[in-house]
Amino acid sequence: MSSMDLNTLIERCLFNLKEGGLTANILRYYNTAGFGTIRKYHEKFGQTNLSHDVCDKLIQELRICCENGEMPKCKWRTIRRCAAVLRAFEETGTTELPNLGKWEWLNAPYRVKPTPEQFADSDNIFAIVWNVERELESIGMAFGSVMAYTYGGFDKILRHFIALGITSYDESALNDFIIDAHIKITDRSKFQLIRKSAALIHEYYQVGKIEPKILEQWDKQKPAAYFTSVIERFKFENDRRKKWALRSKSSAYHAIAQFLMTLESMGHNDFQNITLKVVSDCVSIMAKRYTSGLKPTLSYIRAFLRFVYEHGISLIDLVKAVPGSVSPKRAVYSGFTTEEIDKLLAAVDRTTAQGKRDYAMLLIGIRTGLRAVDVAKLKRRDIDWRNYAVNIVQSKTNRPLVIPLSAEVGNAIADYILNGRPTCDSPNVFIRSIHPRRQLTPAACGCIVRKYFHKAGLPKITNRPVGFHTLRRSFGAHLLKSGVPVDMIQELLGPSDLNSVQPYLASNEPELRECAIGLIPLPEADGGVGYDIPL
Repeated sequence: MSSMDLNTLIERCLFNLKEGGLTANILRYYNTAGFGTIRKYHEKFGQTNLSHDVCDKLIQELRICCENGEMPKCKWRTIRRCAAVLRAFEETGTTELPNLGKWEWLNAPYRVKPTPEQFADSDNIFAIVWNVERELESIGMAFGSVMAYTYGGFDKILRHFIALGITSYDESALNDFIIDAHIKITDRSKFQLIRKSAALIHEYYQVGKIEPKILEQWDKQKPAAYFTSVIERFKFENDRRKKWALRSKSSAYHAIAQFLMTLESMGHNDFQNITLKVVSDCVSIMAKRYTSGLKPTLSYIRAFLRFVYEHGISLIDLVKAVPGSVSPKRAVYSGFTTEEIDKLLAAVDRTTAQGKRDYAMLLIGIRTGLRAVDVAKLKRRDIDWRNYAVNIVQSKTNRPLVIPLSAEVGNAIADYILNGRPTCDSPNVFIRSIHPRRQLTPAACGCIVRKYFHKAGLPKITNRPVGFHTLRRSFGAHLLKSGVPVDMIQELLGPSDLNSVQPYLASNEPELRECAIGLIPLPEADGGVGYDIPL
């Protein structure tokens, strides 16, 4: 408790701040929003002198209001700063303050190391989170990644437990927090960080250690037992016929599950009362969620409903309610120019192990047009060094593809394998540069392209997304510009039909302009000029 009257202290602080050069508007705001709020809160407790405990309690309460959106953050910061000014003036006689530090960091629950008693309790949530962070550090996770989990996940989870008054691990409380976050957080990356953090806490609580793994997608939920059993029968029949590739199966079964869960949300738990109108309404509901196009999804649903009818599960041929054709939403955009590709490759630091890997991956995409998923899955046995070729089975089409391996690409791959690739048991050529050592994902391939796109200072062009597929577009457009026949381009790119090549051809605007039909001027009766299209 200070011996100085609070009002007198506030007046002296305002005078010093004015002498320090603060404008009249800022002083007025400090006096009303900052010092005024502190004065009223002291009066609430009957305090006439400055009380640090009262100030701390005020800041804590208003911080909660701020986090709930009940108070502007700028006002809370002003109150916090005014409280610090009062304390500093009382102790030093000046109003000069250093940087107060980020509140989230200074007041985070994980900042305080758990006590020996908390460590001794295997259920204590604070001790569990502390140990999880140490585990992440011990397996070689980068400091920035650990901090991302700490700030974006663990801190929020601990605050949730504190708000509930829980100090022990509670799986239901953790799951409720994840579900609530899924509803409130629209940024997918932020939600994934919370979900992964919760999974790490749960894993450590169960087994006492952390083993890095990829979480199953959040939306891969299963329908009710009856519909799930029908899907399993469909899977068995489909596997027997070997109709779809592995990746197509995953997309198909996910689309069918979404279709059946939509039927469940409409109040149907079996096929007994499902009519053509019900299926039509269900497809209409799903169409709102599939903004990029419904064509493949409809084909999967038709195949499933055909199976349902043929096996007597439904007495109505529900396939009739699903449109047989739909206009696909196909994006047409250009790839990189030759100059942009040169700048992209020049931006890579090939003296480092990661640079050698990235350079080889970029070069494969540029010179061969392979998809990101096939580059990520490329194995050492797929490279035929003696015959200068790469032999793969395409993940998208499940068709074999043999592409020539140029000396430039081969040397880049060899340089990475011999001089940059970490030693590990993975059969894949390209692996992560940090722990855990495993193959890269297709999404990581796209991140590599964007990384060097920004590093090279390349311009952003409207309607041209930047990713690994842009390299594939560049490869197709370059072949067309070089006069390579379309059927040969199809063989090199690997699509299963000629229609799949069209987006790559449409990206070559100069060649398309040459195909445009000119207009012939025709005289009109009033002396003007009209135009006609030659046939």
